[in-house]
Amino acid sequence: MSHGAEGASADVQVTASGGRKRRPYRRDQILTEAVRLFAERGYHATGMNDIGAAVGITGPGIYRHFEGKEAILEAAISRVADEMLAKVESIVSTSTTPRETLERLVLNSIDVFLDNPSLILTGVHERRNLSDSGRALFDRSNRLRIEEWALPLGKIRPELSENEARFLVVVAQQMLLAAGRFTDEMDRDRLRKYLFNLAMAVLLSEQPA
Repeated sequence: MSHGAEGASADVQVTASGGRKRRPYRRDQILTEAVRLFAERGYHATGMNDIGAAVGITGPGIYRHFEGKEAILEAAISRVADEMLAKVESIVSTSTTPRETLERLVLNSIDVFLDNPSLILTGVHERRNLSDSGRALFDRSNRLRIEEWALPLGKIRPELSENEARFLVVVAQQMLLAAGRFTDEMDRDRLRKYLFNLAMAVLLSEQPA
């Protein structure tokens, strides 16, 4: 039996009437396992065959769902961006003060980063290798995250210019990336508190005289 036939066989399920249909959860399963492998082995060291083996199909079987590894990475980034945006909308609509909004947005970004450190770092490092649409998605997500923080910060600190507020936000967010290599070396709750305290210290730091 060829690899393509094996991939097709593993990728369908038999219905009660004896018919065959594509497994609806396979795409999500591929995304989940691919991100896990990217975290464990690195993006470049992970092959399509590795991803296929993790979900119980051959590497060629993955091409029924994705054009290639780059497409998997872009889909994973899109999924995380959509999840984060949904949480942001909830935070903004349910917070009662700018300070509460900012603190919850900071914690949300920290949680997203700690849950997906390899994915986010891979997106940063591999940005130039993404498609035009992939780069646009990644850049839009970054811009939105900056503006999300800058808006309540400007209300908390009206003395800041828009550029100063964005500058403080970018510095604080870059700390999250710099902390990426410690995600496996420190207790998550302890690292989460460190990052929150550091980010808020930057955001609320005094203007130079």
